[in-house]
Amino acid sequence: MKPEKTIYKNQKEIHDSIINKLKPYLEYAKEAYLIGSLLEGKFGIYAEEHEGYYGSDIDVVIIPIEIQKDGHMKGTFIIGIRSI
Repeated sequence: MKPEKTIYKNQKEIHDSIINKLKPYLEYAKEAYLIGSLLEGKFGIYAEEHEGYYGSDIDVVIIPIEIQKDGHMKGTFIIGIRSI
């Protein structure tokens, strides 16, 4: 069970900041979606560590423009942003 979470009041500002930080990395993305607590307006910090996290993580789903024959996606994508 997740610990109690304090929800940040500035959800829109956090959302917009994350979108702006992700934009340069999405050159090869056909589509990208934010999911989870950030989308639901429940982004915040936990009362204690939970599964290696002290707060909400940032969940991004990326659909690439092209998948190469060897199964790799062209371009570089962020994996696991821990802080903004």
